[in-house]
Amino acid sequence: MRVGGIEGGLSIVLKPVGCCCSVSAMSRNDEKLKKLLDEVTSSEAKYVACLELIVEKYAIPLKQLGRKGDVELLLINRIFSNIEDLYNFHKLFFSTLKEQITAAGIANTFLKYADFLKMYTLFVNNYDRCCDAVDRLRKNDKFQSFLAHARKDKSSQGNNLMSFLIMPVQVWRGIAFYRFVSLSISDFFRSFG
Repeated sequence: MRVGGIEGGLSIVLKPVGCCCSVSAMSRNDEKLKKLLDEVTSSEAKYVACLELIVEKYAIPLKQLGRKGDVELLLINRIFSNIEDLYNFHKLFFSTLKEQITAAGIANTFLKYADFLKMYTLFVNNYDRCCDAVDRLRKNDKFQSFLAHARKDKSSQGNNLMSFLIMPVQVWRGIAFYRFVSLSISDFFRSFG
């Protein structure tokens, strides 16, 4: 089986802790691991909630308005691109991630789903067209009314549509995943010597 470009998956070998290692050093590593696991799962939970909000509070209702002819459906589809695919992927990814209790388990989860992260390419490449579509639709009273109402919704916390739509672009650029994968895992494993 090929996972994340590595035959047979990822194998990580941790050196056994000998007598020379103090109990306090072991507990510091355990604390680091727990903090890392908590940070990763907490960040992913917040991101999944954000994607859910985009899909449930914006994409689906605006597509319904588009099908009724109240707003131009082509522009609505351009705005949301493949956001529903990203949401469905991250729900699956998160359910797998939150079951992990070791750094190796988290690393394997990232490797297992690495190819799916390519879905971001479509969204990111479409982002300028997304912004243009939002600007064009701002002339539509029903679209404006919808956005104003959605922004007042408690779940939006006062954020506008564009505040939510930039989040997948930020993830792609590494604000969440890259930082974790390249820094946290390698730093964590270096601490084991």
